[in-house]
Amino acid sequence: WACVKTFANSSTVSWKNTGLKTGRKYTYKVRAYVNFNDGKVFSAYSGTRAATPALNKPVISKLTAGPKSVTVKWNKVPGANGYKIYRSATGKAGSFKVVKTINKGGTVSWKNTQLKKGKRYYYKVKAVHENSAANSALSDAAECVCVLGQTTVTATNVAATGKIELTWKAVDGAEAYEVWRSVNEYGVYRKITAVSEVSFEDTTATAGSAYYYKVRAINGKKKGKFSKKVYAVTKKASLSDVIVDTSEKTVTIKAKVNG
Repeated sequence: WACVKTFANSSTVSWKNTGLKTGRKYTYKVRAYVNFNDGKVFSAYSGTRAATPALNKPVISKLTAGPKSVTVKWNKVPGANGYKIYRSATGKAGSFKVVKTINKGGTVSWKNTQLKKGKRYYYKVKAVHENSAANSALSDAAECVCVLGQTTVTATNVAATGKIELTWKAVDGAEAYEVWRSVNEYGVYRKITAVSEVSFEDTTATAGSAYYYKVRAINGKKKGKFSKKVYAVTKKASLSDVIVDTSEKTVTIKAKVNG
């Protein structure tokens, strides 16, 4: 045993022992004393308590999403012999399971493949020591949504209204869809709506005009790739005949949509 610290103030009841070696077990005991006749009178020692300094907690520095993958990056932890990566699909407070064990302390990234497009995943990282008692605490959770897939859009004229109806294929993980429109294929596109369904009728389109559309899936702040542009022309309405009813003193106008 070696005395590592002496306090002259009797009100001090804690102390932080720094500069220790990670993974090494240290055992401590404490005794009190009083000054008496130019000397010290000591109490009996306390019982012993042991502790093992642990590795620092990693910090996830970046998550990079791909179509069906997430790459996890974290800081290098001094003294680590490896890392364990944990994943959850149910939230930061959800159940996390080990999805990868890395046995090299210098490896600080890992690509998680075969994931589901549009799905949100949560990750934590733990630094591992050869003495498991010195393993770090789990890092704070970080989240990422895999890139949303690209949809396919069809534009058709609605005979009854002369308007344009858009339909598209559902995208896994999409919460809604943005519809963008332009009067020129290579012109400026503006978002005209966001809907949760997989169809939309453009009732603001002007009769006899041509429009270009593109659609993309969204999930929170994540946005998928735009669909390929589709083109449609609204139909013009014209008078088919005029019927005059003199007895009722009314004029009835019937119109049809030109095909």
